[in-house]
Amino acid sequence: MPPDAPSGSTAVACGNHVYVIGGIRENDASLRGYDEVNDVFQLDLKDLERGWRKTTSMLFPRAFPLVLAAEGKIYVFEYWGSESFGEVYDISRDIWEPLSPPPEDIDLCVPVLDSSRSRILVHCHASDTLYAYYYDLAPPLGSTLYHLGNGKLISGWVNHFHKRFEYIRFNIWCNEQGGIHAAVEHQSAITVPYPEDISNIWLF
Repeated sequence: MPPDAPSGSTAVACGNHVYVIGGIRENDASLRGYDEVNDVFQLDLKDLERGWRKTTSMLFPRAFPLVLAAEGKIYVFEYWGSESFGEVYDISRDIWEPLSPPPEDIDLCVPVLDSSRSRILVHCHASDTLYAYYYDLAPPLGSTLYHLGNGKLISGWVNHFHKRFEYIRFNIWCNEQGGIHAAVEHQSAITVPYPEDISNIWLF
């Protein structure tokens, strides 16, 4: 652990690096006697002599954060009353971005990485609801968005190499605070082959 790492932090490995994230530091002036911190420390396993270094801080301070790593990104979820549900760190871009919260306030348990389906499962204790964040379900460049009505949309494209249509269907809604949320209806793109005699297809 870093020599000046706060207590209540969480460590996670991603690629050739280890990260120590969040935690608490004593503060006698605080009502609770401590403050949450947004500190992030990094250790390069290929350059151990360099030791730990402080890197880009989280957007929000978090005590005892719940942390997962997948596909070059680090996902951090609230635990002890953070003002933000969660955020994600893109290592290659060195940037933190907030995660869109579920449409209800949740008291979440430990999130679980389901790498076989490229998703993170987050359980809501209050309503026994299970939410899934898909971290690599994204349409290719050039896809077209179609609005079907009643909050339903399709992002579609043509796969000329495999001669088929492909699309992702999802629902979108707005919560009481004005936040916009979207959820896919399936685990991967739906495919529909098209006839061999069709030479050129364009979506508008």
